Amino acid sequence: MKKIVLFFFVLFLFLRANAQNQIYGKVTDNENIPLYGTTVFLPELNKGTITNEDGEYRISNLPKGNLKIQFSYVGYNTEFQTVNIIKEENELNIKLTIAIIRSQEVIVTGGIITSQHENAVKIDVLKSREILFTGTPNFMESLTMVPGVDMIAKGQGVSKPVIRGLSMNDILVMNNGVRIENYQFSENHPLGIDDNDVDRIEVIKGPASLLYGSDAIGGVINFIKEKPAPTGKIIGDYRLQLHSNTLGINNSLGLKGTTKNLFGGFRFGCKNHADYLQGGGNYVPNARFNEMTFKANAGYTGEIGTFKILYDNFKQDLGMTVTPVILLVTKRGRKNEIWYQDWREGDV
Repeated sequence: MKKIVLFFFVLFLFLRANAQNQIYGKVTDNENIPLYGTTVFLPELNKGTITNEDGEYRISNLPKGNLKIQFSYVGYNTEFQTVNIIKEENELNIKLTIAIIRSQEVIVTGGIITSQHENAVKIDVLKSREILFTGTPNFMESLTMVPGVDMIAKGQGVSKPVIRGLSMNDILVMNNGVRIENYQFSENHPLGIDDNDVDRIEVIKGPASLLYGSDAIGGVINFIKEKPAPTGKIIGDYRLQLHSNTLGINNSLGLKGTTKNLFGGFRFGCKNHADYLQGGGNYVPNARFNEMTFKANAGYTGEIGTFKILYDNFKQDLGMTVTPVILLVTKRGRKNEIWYQDWREGDV
Protein backbone atom coordinates (compact mmCIF):
# COMPACT_ATOMS: atom_id res chain seq x y z
CA MET A 1 0.00 0.00 0.00
CA LYS A 2 2.85 2.40 0.82
CA LYS A 3 4.44 1.70 -2.56
CA ILE A 4 1.20 2.56 -4.38
CA VAL A 5 0.80 5.81 -2.45
CA LEU A 6 4.44 6.70 -3.12
CA PHE A 7 4.01 5.95 -6.84
CA PHE A 8 1.01 8.27 -7.22
CA PHE A 9 2.74 10.96 -5.15
CA VAL A 10 5.79 10.89 -7.46
CA LEU A 11 3.54 10.86 -10.53
CA PHE A 12 1.66 13.90 -9.21
CA LEU A 13 4.89 15.80 -8.64
CA PHE A 14 6.09 14.86 -12.14
CA LEU A 15 2.95 16.10 -13.87
CA ARG A 16 2.82 19.21 -11.71
CA ALA A 17 6.42 20.07 -12.53
CA ASN A 18 5.99 19.53 -16.27
CA ALA A 19 2.66 21.35 -16.37
CA GLN A 20 4.49 24.66 -15.92
CA ASN A 21 6.13 24.50 -19.36
CA GLN A 22 4.99 27.50 -21.34
CA ILE A 23 5.91 29.75 -24.23
CA TYR A 24 5.36 33.48 -24.29
CA GLY A 25 6.45 36.53 -26.20
CA LYS A 26 5.42 39.55 -28.22
CA VAL A 27 4.36 39.97 -31.85
CA THR A 28 5.20 43.27 -33.57
CA ASP A 29 5.72 44.66 -37.05
CA ASN A 30 8.99 46.01 -38.45
CA GLU A 31 8.41 49.32 -36.60
CA ASN A 32 7.93 47.53 -33.26
CA ILE A 33 4.20 48.31 -33.20
CA PRO A 34 2.28 45.57 -31.32
CA LEU A 35 -0.08 43.52 -33.50
CA TYR A 36 -3.27 43.02 -31.49
CA GLY A 37 -5.31 39.93 -32.44
CA THR A 38 -2.49 37.94 -34.04
CA THR A 39 -3.37 34.22 -34.17
CA VAL A 40 -0.76 32.03 -32.47
CA PHE A 41 -1.40 28.34 -33.21
CA LEU A 42 0.35 25.05 -32.44
CA PRO A 43 -0.92 22.69 -35.21
CA GLU A 44 0.63 19.57 -33.66
CA LEU A 45 -1.22 20.14 -30.37
CA ASN A 46 -4.39 21.65 -31.88
CA LYS A 47 -3.96 24.53 -29.44
CA GLY A 48 -3.66 28.29 -29.79
CA THR A 49 -4.45 31.79 -28.61
CA ILE A 50 -4.49 35.43 -29.80
CA THR A 51 -2.30 38.35 -28.75
CA ASN A 52 -3.59 41.08 -26.43
CA GLU A 53 -3.53 44.88 -26.91
CA ASP A 54 0.22 44.91 -26.28
CA GLY A 55 0.87 42.17 -28.81
CA GLU A 56 1.71 39.68 -26.06
CA TYR A 57 0.74 36.02 -25.97
CA ARG A 58 1.23 33.09 -23.60
CA ILE A 59 0.50 29.37 -24.06
CA SER A 60 1.02 27.07 -21.09
CA ASN A 61 0.87 23.36 -20.27
CA LEU A 62 3.16 22.31 -23.12
CA PRO A 63 5.13 19.08 -23.49
CA LYS A 64 8.89 19.13 -23.84
CA GLY A 65 10.47 18.78 -27.26
CA ASN A 66 10.33 20.48 -30.64
CA LEU A 67 7.03 22.16 -31.52
CA LYS A 68 5.88 23.97 -34.65
CA ILE A 69 4.26 27.36 -33.98
CA GLN A 70 2.39 29.53 -36.48
CA PHE A 71 1.86 33.32 -36.35
CA SER A 72 -0.74 34.80 -38.71
CA TYR A 73 -2.24 38.27 -39.03
CA VAL A 74 -4.33 39.82 -41.81
CA GLY A 75 -2.15 41.82 -44.21
CA TYR A 76 1.11 40.25 -42.99
CA ASN A 77 3.09 37.21 -44.06
CA THR A 78 2.43 34.10 -41.99
CA GLU A 79 5.47 33.11 -39.93
CA PHE A 80 6.39 29.55 -38.87
CA GLN A 81 8.92 28.76 -36.16
CA THR A 82 10.23 25.61 -34.50
CA VAL A 83 10.60 25.94 -30.72
CA ASN A 84 12.53 23.53 -28.52
CA ILE A 85 10.71 23.35 -25.16
CA ILE A 86 13.44 22.39 -22.69
CA LYS A 87 12.61 24.59 -19.71
CA GLU A 88 9.58 26.02 -17.92
CA GLU A 89 9.79 29.54 -19.39
CA ASN A 90 10.40 29.84 -23.15
CA GLU A 91 10.36 33.27 -24.78
CA LEU A 92 9.81 33.80 -28.50
CA ASN A 93 9.35 37.29 -29.95
CA ILE A 94 8.25 37.61 -33.57
CA LYS A 95 8.32 40.42 -36.12
CA LEU A 96 5.82 40.01 -38.97
CA THR A 97 6.44 41.57 -42.36
CA ILE A 98 3.79 43.26 -44.48
CA ALA A 99 2.55 41.02 -47.31
CA ILE A 100 3.25 43.31 -50.26
CA ILE A 101 4.66 40.69 -52.60
CA ARG A 102 3.27 37.16 -52.39
CA SER A 103 5.95 34.79 -51.17
CA GLN A 104 6.09 31.06 -51.84
CA GLU A 105 3.05 29.13 -50.69
CA VAL A 106 3.10 27.38 -47.33
CA ILE A 107 1.40 23.99 -47.11
CA VAL A 108 -0.01 22.70 -43.81
CA THR A 109 -1.48 19.24 -44.25
CA GLY A 110 -1.74 16.13 -42.12
CA GLY A 111 0.34 17.73 -39.38
CA ILE A 112 3.26 18.34 -41.77
CA ILE A 113 4.35 21.94 -42.37
CA THR A 114 6.51 22.64 -45.38
CA SER A 115 6.96 24.89 -48.41
CA GLN A 116 5.20 24.18 -51.70
CA HIS A 117 8.42 23.68 -53.67
CA GLU A 118 9.49 20.93 -51.23
CA ASN A 119 6.43 18.80 -52.10
CA ALA A 120 6.47 16.25 -54.89
CA VAL A 121 2.84 17.04 -55.75
CA LYS A 122 0.91 20.24 -56.35
CA ILE A 123 -1.51 21.18 -53.54
CA ASP A 124 -4.21 23.79 -54.04
CA VAL A 125 -6.06 25.21 -51.02
CA LEU A 126 -9.62 26.54 -51.09
CA LYS A 127 -10.57 28.59 -48.01
CA SER A 128 -14.00 28.53 -46.33
CA ARG A 129 -14.53 32.20 -47.22
CA GLU A 130 -14.02 31.43 -50.90
CA ILE A 131 -16.54 28.58 -50.65
CA LEU A 132 -19.05 30.89 -48.97
CA PHE A 133 -18.86 33.52 -51.71
CA THR A 134 -19.36 31.09 -54.60
CA GLY A 135 -23.09 31.57 -54.02
CA THR A 136 -24.03 28.03 -55.05
CA PRO A 137 -26.17 25.61 -53.00
CA ASN A 138 -24.10 22.74 -54.44
CA PHE A 139 -21.02 22.32 -52.26
CA MET A 140 -19.22 20.26 -54.91
CA GLU A 141 -19.66 23.03 -57.47
CA SER A 142 -17.50 25.36 -55.35
CA LEU A 143 -14.56 22.98 -55.86
CA THR A 144 -14.66 23.65 -59.60
CA MET A 145 -13.09 27.04 -58.80
CA VAL A 146 -9.79 25.13 -58.57
CA PRO A 147 -8.21 24.82 -62.06
CA GLY A 148 -8.32 21.22 -63.28
CA VAL A 149 -11.26 20.22 -61.06
CA ASP A 150 -14.69 19.50 -62.53
CA MET A 151 -17.75 17.51 -61.44
CA ILE A 152 -20.28 14.90 -62.49
CA ALA A 153 -23.81 15.74 -61.30
CA LYS A 154 -27.10 13.84 -61.11
CA GLY A 155 -28.72 16.72 -59.25
CA GLN A 156 -27.89 19.58 -56.91
CA GLY A 157 -27.06 17.24 -54.05
CA VAL A 158 -25.65 14.31 -56.03
CA SER A 159 -22.32 15.32 -57.55
CA LYS A 160 -18.80 13.88 -57.66
CA PRO A 161 -15.37 15.45 -58.16
CA VAL A 162 -13.36 15.03 -61.35
CA ILE A 163 -9.64 15.87 -61.34
CA ARG A 164 -8.00 16.13 -64.75
CA GLY A 165 -10.46 13.64 -66.24
CA LEU A 166 -10.32 11.05 -63.44
CA SER A 167 -13.03 10.46 -60.85
CA MET A 168 -14.80 7.89 -58.62
CA ASN A 169 -12.38 5.10 -57.53
CA ASP A 170 -9.40 7.08 -58.89
CA ILE A 171 -9.84 9.98 -56.42
CA LEU A 172 -9.37 9.67 -52.68
CA VAL A 173 -11.64 11.82 -50.51
CA MET A 174 -10.73 12.44 -46.86
CA ASN A 175 -12.66 14.10 -44.05
CA ASN A 176 -10.13 15.73 -41.71
CA GLY A 177 -7.53 13.17 -42.75
CA VAL A 178 -9.88 10.16 -42.44
CA ARG A 179 -10.69 8.20 -45.59
CA ILE A 180 -14.28 8.21 -46.87
CA GLU A 181 -14.82 4.83 -48.51
CA ASN A 182 -18.60 4.82 -49.11
CA TYR A 183 -19.15 7.22 -52.00
CA GLN A 184 -16.71 6.49 -54.82
CA PHE A 185 -18.26 3.55 -56.57
CA SER A 186 -20.61 5.20 -59.09
CA GLU A 187 -21.78 8.57 -60.32
CA ASN A 188 -25.01 8.11 -58.33
CA HIS A 189 -23.27 8.22 -54.95
CA PRO A 190 -23.10 11.65 -53.22
CA LEU A 191 -19.98 13.21 -51.77
CA GLY A 192 -21.25 12.90 -48.19
CA ILE A 193 -19.58 16.05 -46.82
CA ASP A 194 -21.15 19.07 -45.14
CA ASP A 195 -19.41 22.39 -45.79
CA ASN A 196 -20.59 24.27 -42.69
CA ASP A 197 -17.67 23.21 -40.47
CA VAL A 198 -14.98 23.16 -43.17
CA ASP A 199 -12.04 25.53 -42.62
CA ARG A 200 -10.30 24.75 -45.91
CA ILE A 201 -10.10 22.15 -48.67
CA GLU A 202 -6.77 20.75 -49.82
CA VAL A 203 -6.73 19.43 -53.39
CA ILE A 204 -3.85 17.32 -54.71
CA LYS A 205 -4.05 17.30 -58.49
CA GLY A 206 -2.32 14.32 -60.00
CA PRO A 207 -1.06 10.90 -58.87
CA ALA A 208 -0.45 10.57 -55.14
CA SER A 209 -0.48 6.78 -54.83
CA LEU A 210 2.92 6.56 -53.15
CA LEU A 211 1.62 8.62 -50.22
CA TYR A 212 -2.04 7.61 -50.05
CA GLY A 213 -2.49 4.29 -51.87
CA SER A 214 -3.67 3.09 -55.28
CA ASP A 215 -7.07 4.82 -55.04
CA ALA A 216 -5.31 8.23 -55.20
CA ILE A 217 -4.07 7.80 -58.76
CA GLY A 218 -6.16 10.78 -59.88
CA GLY A 219 -5.61 12.95 -56.80
CA VAL A 220 -6.76 13.61 -53.26
CA ILE A 221 -9.38 15.95 -51.78
CA ASN A 222 -9.02 16.53 -48.03
CA PHE A 223 -11.68 18.50 -46.14
CA ILE A 224 -10.13 20.10 -43.03
CA LYS A 225 -12.47 21.00 -40.15
CA GLU A 226 -12.52 24.41 -38.47
CA LYS A 227 -9.96 25.19 -35.76
CA PRO A 228 -10.89 25.13 -32.06
CA ALA A 229 -11.53 28.36 -30.17
CA PRO A 230 -8.54 30.25 -28.70
CA THR A 231 -7.58 29.22 -25.17
CA GLY A 232 -9.93 30.67 -22.57
CA LYS A 233 -12.57 31.66 -25.15
CA ILE A 234 -16.10 30.55 -26.00
CA ILE A 235 -17.17 31.42 -29.56
CA GLY A 236 -20.53 31.00 -31.23
CA ASP A 237 -21.78 31.82 -34.72
CA TYR A 238 -24.89 31.58 -36.85
CA ARG A 239 -24.82 31.47 -40.64
CA LEU A 240 -27.75 32.00 -43.00
CA GLN A 241 -27.77 31.74 -46.79
CA LEU A 242 -30.73 32.32 -49.09
CA HIS A 243 -30.73 31.08 -52.70
CA SER A 244 -33.17 32.47 -55.26
CA ASN A 245 -32.70 29.82 -57.98
CA THR A 246 -33.65 26.98 -55.63
CA LEU A 247 -35.86 28.93 -53.20
CA GLY A 248 -33.38 27.43 -50.76
CA ILE A 249 -32.15 28.16 -47.28
CA ASN A 250 -28.95 27.07 -45.52
CA ASN A 251 -28.74 27.35 -41.72
CA SER A 252 -25.81 26.62 -39.46
CA LEU A 253 -25.40 27.18 -35.72
CA GLY A 254 -22.09 26.48 -33.99
CA LEU A 255 -20.57 26.83 -30.53
CA LYS A 256 -17.03 26.00 -29.41
CA GLY A 257 -14.82 26.67 -26.43
CA THR A 258 -11.34 25.96 -25.09
CA THR A 259 -9.91 25.88 -21.58
CA LYS A 260 -6.35 25.32 -20.44
CA ASN A 261 -6.48 21.60 -21.25
CA LEU A 262 -9.88 20.86 -22.78
CA PHE A 263 -11.53 21.92 -26.02
CA GLY A 264 -14.79 21.02 -27.72
CA GLY A 265 -17.79 22.23 -29.66
CA PHE A 266 -20.79 21.34 -31.77
CA ARG A 267 -22.50 22.48 -34.96
CA PHE A 268 -26.03 21.95 -36.24
CA GLY A 269 -26.91 22.55 -39.88
CA CYS A 270 -29.99 22.38 -42.09
CA LYS A 271 -30.44 22.77 -45.86
CA ASN A 272 -33.71 22.83 -47.78
CA HIS A 273 -33.87 23.42 -51.55
CA ALA A 274 -36.53 23.18 -54.26
CA ASP A 275 -35.92 22.20 -57.89
CA TYR A 276 -33.30 24.39 -59.57
CA LEU A 277 -34.70 27.18 -61.75
CA GLN A 278 -32.91 27.64 -65.07
CA GLY A 279 -32.90 30.53 -67.51
CA GLY A 280 -36.18 31.02 -69.34
CA GLY A 281 -38.28 29.95 -66.36
CA ASN A 282 -37.72 26.19 -66.74
CA TYR A 283 -36.78 24.09 -63.70
CA VAL A 284 -34.63 20.97 -63.44
CA PRO A 285 -36.96 18.08 -62.50
CA ASN A 286 -36.24 16.47 -59.13
CA ALA A 287 -33.15 18.61 -58.39
CA ARG A 288 -34.54 19.23 -54.88
CA PHE A 289 -32.56 18.10 -51.83
CA ASN A 290 -32.64 18.33 -48.03
CA GLU A 291 -29.91 17.88 -45.44
CA MET A 292 -29.74 17.71 -41.64
CA THR A 293 -26.36 17.57 -39.90
CA PHE A 294 -25.07 17.44 -36.35
CA LYS A 295 -21.38 17.44 -35.54
CA ALA A 296 -19.57 17.44 -32.22
CA ASN A 297 -15.96 17.24 -31.09
CA ALA A 298 -14.06 17.13 -27.82
CA GLY A 299 -10.45 16.76 -26.84
CA TYR A 300 -7.67 17.12 -24.32
CA THR A 301 -4.21 18.65 -24.73
CA GLY A 302 -1.64 18.30 -21.99
CA GLU A 303 1.64 16.83 -20.89
CA ILE A 304 0.54 13.25 -21.45
CA GLY A 305 -0.45 13.93 -25.06
CA THR A 306 -3.27 15.14 -27.28
CA PHE A 307 -6.56 13.25 -27.55
CA LYS A 308 -9.49 14.12 -29.82
CA ILE A 309 -12.83 12.56 -30.67
CA LEU A 310 -15.11 13.65 -33.54
CA TYR A 311 -18.74 12.71 -34.20
CA ASP A 312 -20.57 13.46 -37.47
CA ASN A 313 -24.21 12.64 -38.17
CA PHE A 314 -25.22 13.41 -41.74
CA LYS A 315 -28.80 12.88 -43.04
CA GLN A 316 -29.56 13.59 -46.71
CA ASP A 317 -32.61 13.24 -48.94
CA LEU A 318 -31.25 13.80 -52.43
CA GLY A 319 -33.39 14.05 -55.53
CA MET A 320 -31.84 12.55 -58.66
CA THR A 321 -32.20 14.20 -62.04
CA VAL A 322 -32.41 11.16 -64.32
CA THR A 323 -34.42 10.40 -67.46
CA PRO A 324 -37.28 8.41 -65.81
CA VAL A 325 -38.31 11.37 -63.60
CA ILE A 326 -38.91 13.82 -66.46
CA LEU A 327 -42.47 12.55 -67.01
CA LEU A 328 -43.13 11.80 -63.33
CA VAL A 329 -42.26 15.21 -61.87
CA THR A 330 -44.99 17.54 -63.14
CA LYS A 331 -44.48 20.54 -60.88
CA ARG A 332 -41.74 22.26 -58.97
CA GLY A 333 -41.38 21.31 -55.31
CA ARG A 334 -38.99 20.71 -52.43
CA LYS A 335 -40.25 17.48 -50.83
CA ASN A 336 -38.50 14.27 -51.94
CA GLU A 337 -41.12 11.74 -52.99
CA ILE A 338 -39.81 9.73 -55.95
CA TRP A 339 -36.41 8.69 -57.24
CA TYR A 340 -34.31 10.03 -54.41
CA GLN A 341 -31.62 8.78 -52.08
CA ASP A 342 -32.33 8.46 -48.36
CA TRP A 343 -28.76 8.75 -47.17
CA ARG A 344 -27.55 8.66 -43.58
CA GLU A 345 -23.99 8.65 -42.36
CA GLY A 346 -22.62 8.63 -38.83
CA ASP A 347 -18.92 8.57 -38.02
CA VAL A 348 -16.93 8.64 -34.82
